[in-house]
Amino acid sequence: MKRIKGLTFGLIFMLGISSSGFAGETGLTLEQAQMQAKSEPSYQVTVLNDQIELAEKNLKEAMKESPKAAKRTYANIADWSGLSIQNQREIYLVPLSLKEQVASLQQQIEDLKVSGENRVETRFFALADAQAELHLANLKLELAKMNQASAKIRYASGSISLMTYHDASYAFLNQERNQFQSQLKTDAALEKFNQKLQKTIKEDQPLEIIWGPLPMMPRALTNEEINQLALGSDQFRSAMGAYQKTVLEIRAIEDGFRGPKFEKNRPDAYPQYLLSEIEEVGKMADALLDSKASIKDRYAKLQALNLAIRQDVMTLKNKEQEQEYVEGKLLSGQGSEKEFLESEIGAAEASLRYNQDRLAYDQAVESWKRDLKKWNENLSAEGDTWNQELNAYVAGWKYDPETTMDRIGREYTNWILRSHGISPSILDNDKK
Repeated sequence: MKRIKGLTFGLIFMLGISSSGFAGETGLTLEQAQMQAKSEPSYQVTVLNDQIELAEKNLKEAMKESPKAAKRTYANIADWSGLSIQNQREIYLVPLSLKEQVASLQQQIEDLKVSGENRVETRFFALADAQAELHLANLKLELAKMNQASAKIRYASGSISLMTYHDASYAFLNQERNQFQSQLKTDAALEKFNQKLQKTIKEDQPLEIIWGPLPMMPRALTNEEINQLALGSDQFRSAMGAYQKTVLEIRAIEDGFRGPKFEKNRPDAYPQYLLSEIEEVGKMADALLDSKASIKDRYAKLQALNLAIRQDVMTLKNKEQEQEYVEGKLLSGQGSEKEFLESEIGAAEASLRYNQDRLAYDQAVESWKRDLKKWNENLSAEGDTWNQELNAYVAGWKYDPETTMDRIGREYTNWILRSHGISPSILDNDKK
């Protein structure tokens, strides 16, 4: 009977990972762990906050200068070309770059909050998983030991070959190694977890994972929803930002060289900007397609994970029922401890699989919700007056990408002049 109680104790522990912890003992929950966590300032967050403060200050100043720069002209100054280029950059390019810098720094802080092994939550689940794997390894080691002892007796009686006996011995040694590795993993996870707590926990103290209700199967996204979300995705926004900045550089240079000596005075980087613009258009189109594919793939994985945990629940229930049946046989004297141990291992494996899949699903859902919020915010930002003006300014630069290379030289110079309302004949007049 002591053996039965011991085995049942282990089973309740494994099932308790998703329910109530050890029999007769309440495990440490994640919420309790977070309340007990040390209040440790993160140097990474501190540095990022300082960088954000500086970038926001620069952005505020740049936004003040933007409308002023739009009204300035340097046409009557000797070196007006260079000054005009910088002035044009101050209208949109500088604020846009600073906006991207602030957004990037803010995203880094958000990433620190929800990822990385330094978080209490990460270490909590790592320890819970290690404890469960160690418990399973202990059960399997016990079964391997039982099989080896049985094989030894059967070999001595001549009912099995030496090879079969060696196989059983090898299986025991292999499981002994697995158990040792699981113990090391648990010890390391416990040490890391205790580093985050004001009051450390003991090696044998269980962790209790409390899951919410089984989530509903996510509905399918429509193509319209996918297309809309792709426009707000970071991948597409980054590609669009690169395109916008390239066009802004081109317009700044063109605005700075409205006179008759464009070929002589233009920056050497100008032709490269033209080529980059063509490249950025292609990248932007690719980013939109890739974003759509990525969104579809992520959502499909969410649905697959949801289905997996539903299957895990069914498997776990079946293993629990099997465990109860075998336990009943053992109590009535019709079963064996080996059979009970095997059923316990099956239940432990099912519980471990459920917890791992459920954690993966919950984390995927949280990640999806964060990105969904960010994508919608990106789309909403397009309604901002400054962004609308920026988009209109970028869209106002027109050219034929197929003949851009042909325009470099006199023909291209003529096109630049015409685009600014200047007759190309001014070049001939200048030579006279």
